[in-house]
Amino acid sequence: MDDLFRAHRGNLSGQAAIAQAATHRAFELRRALPLDLENPRSLIYQVLQLGSFAYVSDRWAEFRAWLRDRNVTPEVIPQQNEDWDGHILHVLSNIWIRLLRKDGWSDLTAVGELVVTLRESQSEREEAYLLDADQDGTVKPKAWRLIALYHWARASEMIAEYMMQGTPIGIQAELDFHFDRAIDASQSALDAPTEVTLKWLHLLASRMVAGSLWSLTSAGRETRNLISVKTRNALFEFLPPQRSALLEQGLLDQASTAVVVDLPTSAGKTVLAEFKAVQALNQFKEERGWVAYVAPTRALVAQITRRLRKDLSPLGIRVEQLTAAVELDDIEQQMVTQADDPFDVLVATPEKLHLLIRNGVVERPLSLMVLDEAHNIADKQRGVRIELLLATVKQDCPEANFLLLMPFVPNADDLANWLSPQSGRSISLGTSAWQPNDRLVGLVKINPPAQEKDRRNWSIAYKTLSTSAHTLVVDEDLRIGEGANLPFTYARMKNNLGLIAAAGARALSDRGTSIVMARTIRDVWSIARNLKESIPAEDISEEISLVQRFLATEVSPEFELIGLLDSRIGVHHAGLSDEARSMMEWLAEGGHLRVLVATTSIAQGINFPVSSVFVASRQVSFKTHSEEMPSRDFWNLVGRAGRVDQDSIGIVGLACRDDKDELELTRFVKDAMGSLASRLVSMVNEIAARGRLMDLEGFLYSDQWADFRGYVAHLYNQSNSLAEVLSKTELILRNTFGYNELADGDEAEKQKGRALLSATRKYAESLSRNPQNAKLADSTGFAPESVGAATRELRQLDRSLTREDWMPTSLFGPQGSALPDLMGVLMKMPQVRESIEEIAPGRSNDGSKVAEIATEWVNGTSIQEIAQRYFQQDGDESLTKALTDTCKAIYRNLAMAGTWGISALSKMPSSGLDFDSLAEDDVRRINMLGAMIYHGVATESGVVMRMASVPRSVADSLGAQVLSAQGQVPSAGEARSYLKGLPPEAWERHRPAGATMSGDDYKQAWRILVGEAD
Repeated sequence: MDDLFRAHRGNLSGQAAIAQAATHRAFELRRALPLDLENPRSLIYQVLQLGSFAYVSDRWAEFRAWLRDRNVTPEVIPQQNEDWDGHILHVLSNIWIRLLRKDGWSDLTAVGELVVTLRESQSEREEAYLLDADQDGTVKPKAWRLIALYHWARASEMIAEYMMQGTPIGIQAELDFHFDRAIDASQSALDAPTEVTLKWLHLLASRMVAGSLWSLTSAGRETRNLISVKTRNALFEFLPPQRSALLEQGLLDQASTAVVVDLPTSAGKTVLAEFKAVQALNQFKEERGWVAYVAPTRALVAQITRRLRKDLSPLGIRVEQLTAAVELDDIEQQMVTQADDPFDVLVATPEKLHLLIRNGVVERPLSLMVLDEAHNIADKQRGVRIELLLATVKQDCPEANFLLLMPFVPNADDLANWLSPQSGRSISLGTSAWQPNDRLVGLVKINPPAQEKDRRNWSIAYKTLSTSAHTLVVDEDLRIGEGANLPFTYARMKNNLGLIAAAGARALSDRGTSIVMARTIRDVWSIARNLKESIPAEDISEEISLVQRFLATEVSPEFELIGLLDSRIGVHHAGLSDEARSMMEWLAEGGHLRVLVATTSIAQGINFPVSSVFVASRQVSFKTHSEEMPSRDFWNLVGRAGRVDQDSIGIVGLACRDDKDELELTRFVKDAMGSLASRLVSMVNEIAARGRLMDLEGFLYSDQWADFRGYVAHLYNQSNSLAEVLSKTELILRNTFGYNELADGDEAEKQKGRALLSATRKYAESLSRNPQNAKLADSTGFAPESVGAATRELRQLDRSLTREDWMPTSLFGPQGSALPDLMGVLMKMPQVRESIEEIAPGRSNDGSKVAEIATEWVNGTSIQEIAQRYFQQDGDESLTKALTDTCKAIYRNLAMAGTWGISALSKMPSSGLDFDSLAEDDVRRINMLGAMIYHGVATESGVVMRMASVPRSVADSLGAQVLSAQGQVPSAGEARSYLKGLPPEAWERHRPAGATMSGDDYKQAWRILVGEAD
């Protein structure tokens, strides 16, 4: 016990480390034992000692799941007798089960109430109890036993108070006092079981208060305020990795300007970011500094915004979100430049923040940049963009601190030292033993029927490949489920990966939401339909009913997903609207879905835990090909299987057909994750491998180098002359992670670095021949070459564009619009060409069809009507496919490439616009064009409503009301405040004719989308 106390105080000597490891093992062994229900006192000590082992070994999350699995509640402990000491022990067992599970404020407040009840009963029962003891000669030991129990009760009361309120401040000394007295008294009473239990509880209590959020109170008043908010939301303790990062490894050390946190998935990285953000805002308070929180996908941006608003808004911290469109409309421009009531935290994608930083839009200093899922710096699609964003922030925002959050990165030190060579710090806990629960990773197969004639009597086998605890290793196949659970024959099942994964998910869906991951959208729908055949319609929750009405109104009453939800089956893919995906995530997070079927891309966007994950395909689809999911992404997804405090075991199953699959999947699971490599270096290596290193300058003009060219153009714009750029080129490149790797490597790597340096200098020289293109590249996000090409294409149009052509009423009007011409120009721009062409594949490539779709979208045509008019051909294609193609075309292609492209073209010298001579209102209207396309509304006030998360079907109408009420277009923040107080009957007045949703439904849906729903 002394060794364990030494370990708790940070003295990990050999004996202390051995004792802690032994406790870790003891927890595994003791939790497997049956409950001693025949002996109440023995049962109490069994539960309390197991809880102590859990806390000492940092496994209390698993212990809470054990409490639920074994149905150990205060009510389960029977009253052992009517003696006073027995009654106290029974109440103490009730108290400590509540302290250990901490299921909201009710448990902790009940502790104080129970202790008060004991005090009130003491005067009535103690005297009689001692008189009886005096008569049978046991008064002395029983008196000592009462003293022990009283001190124990007082210590328990203090722990509950501290977990809720952070008082008393010096709680550890007081706990030591009460536990020492209780232990001494139990020794005097010759009560060995109580003595041993109290020693363990003393250690448990010390660990509990050390892991409490209130242990951070020394960090300042703002941090204490955040802790108050967190505890009001029933978060009382840090998870062990959070505690280690904050209290032991110096996350909040202000001397560390760049911190790279390598944590296991589900370890609560967002909580760490919140504490760091609050500290940074306080540190730069006089300078009015701001925090950028960067997430890789629109879905994660929306999720994080909702989370941060919930936690930080009560502190007076204003959290705003930028759309993913690579342009800054006037409303966003006003939001980020507003002097009175400025934002504090800005959540954005890497592309959007890069545009903001390059153009110096926010004049206040950036105090902290949080980069979530930072391992994407190695991603083939976006890695260079993320690396160059970090390099640009280093260059343009010298006061900024960095916090990079990622899982499973062995070379976190390299990243920290790159960002801040003198004061970088890495906090690496990705390989720690802690897990939120045990996990199994294995293969799912279909076993043949026992008799060949019983073709539908197959079963599901699970073969373990990897576990988080060696005690879970199983050599032979396990059978999961009760047999065939899909209405198909063995012949059809055995070689169909989608059906195999669906069967596994169906078998375990009673445990909680299960995810099935498929390669394509088509596969997702197929799997969901097959599951629907085996899962009858249920009495669904009101939450699901609300989402069904939302989908019927915002997508189509005939949308197939509505029927799937009758069986609690959801889908998640790029063929859904952003709002529909948010609704699916909300249902999954709340445990309302049995199964969520999704494409493998969800590995980048899932930010909520589920009970189990079944992988039908480990391939990730791109536009022209598929690639195996990176090992780091797979293990990141694995970390979502099993919910903290909820599931004892998280299960991951990979669908397997035969021995060949088994070999490949076993290799895939066992492959070690390598160090995080710069994508910039990877691109140079690809050229070197082809023996073309000396031709690197020519390769710079290829599409995959477009972001790098934009980076060089930005640095060119910041310099006073070409000579200055050339003299500082190496210093500029040193800001990138990749060039540092090359320049500091061996001779072969140095040679690659010299080639990159030479090519960069020559490219900078080429920019000097047309500096206007470099300048426009910064403001538009286009590469300089695309700027030049767009300028030429606009000049070659059949007619010159004028101001009138760019007015929203003309551009999205019924006749004479220039939009087809503009879309035709975009079809020739490399950075957006593919995305624009995908909107209307196989149709006219002059931009007319794309323009028609965009015009209908902006003018309020429903998704169903657009689908039937443009995507459901010859009447024989299913509406599901047409709706899917429509949503993909609008939300993935038009909202991104169309918005970006139209905004960029308006800034070209040949656009027919002279912004300096335009009226302010005209400038504002033109700058809103991209936002109208992005949000699918025709008015500025409608855009504001959409930015405030109002459903599209009422956005323009509701926006007109707000505009009329306030006399001006509000900001998104003002709109949210207005909508918060808007009663359901006011929403009802804007409800379109025939809409399935009621006014109350609209209000509830808005609360979900804005992040205010429970």
